[in-house]
Amino acid sequence: MRWEKLAACCVAGGLLLAAGGCDPGGKQKQAPKQIEKGAKVEDTTAHHDHEHGPHDGHLIELGEHEYHAEIVFDAKAKKVVVYILGSDPKKAHPIDQNEIAMNLLIDEKRTPFKATAAPQEGDPAGKSSRFEIADNEDIAGDVESLEDLEGQFTVTIGGKPYSGDIAHDHGHDHGKGHEHDKAGAEKGHDDKKGEGDKKDEKGGK
Repeated sequence: MRWEKLAACCVAGGLLLAAGGCDPGGKQKQAPKQIEKGAKVEDTTAHHDHEHGPHDGHLIELGEHEYHAEIVFDAKAKKVVVYILGSDPKKAHPIDQNEIAMNLLIDEKRTPFKATAAPQEGDPAGKSSRFEIADNEDIAGDVESLEDLEGQFTVTIGGKPYSGDIAHDHGHDHGKGHEHDKAGAEKGHDDKKGEGDKKDEKGGK
């Protein structure tokens, strides 16, 4: 009878484990979730694709991604170009404005400029998605590349004013600082050397 009862208990226990999906430790096993083929997986990585615009210029966000502006410098023509783009920075957004007010740092001085409308092909009549500062002596004499442009601009889109900052990382200029530091260090070394020579002269006397 003992063996019959023991066998019956083992059979009953095995059935319970099979039905409940439990392991001997009492933890329920769950089958891993299968990702269906073709299912869309959310990408949580940060994107920085918008640092450069479609014209390889400096991209500036206007509002909360409502619009964008792209600043380009034509080194050959010595011309500053501003492109107005939509929430999708790859698409032009023509506006009914004749000019854009800009304030640029020229020869270390804030200088006002007006970028006038220069409609692109496809812009509707009376609107423009491109604005330019061309044939300007200050720009031609002080700006050599896009990295030299610094300042602000304001633009009205759909009756709402927006402002943008034009700024760049001038870390590449740090070399000049190192040169000055080096020169200063050499000068300090020469001064100390001179002081040492004076002490030797006094000691010799």
